Amino acid sequence: MFIDPDIPLPDSTPPILRKDFEELQRYYDADDVSNYMLLQDGMEATIHNACCMGTMSKADAVQLLHKLGIMV
Repeated sequence: MFIDPDIPLPDSTPPILRKDFEELQRYYDADDVSNYMLLQDGMEATIHNACCMGTMSKADAVQLLHKLGIMV
């Protein structure tokens, strides 16, 4: 489990992902590994989808993935 507190959410982050990051932080703080991993997987797919659909730039998508500790 990892969330980089030094990487901010880009302005282009869709509202649903902002909400997901808040929920993910709660799971992280509670050391709830199973729910954290389930949500993180869904968030990764959502980020990739937003980038592919053009609603988020590749740079912003990479920034969000790095915030989650996913290196691309």
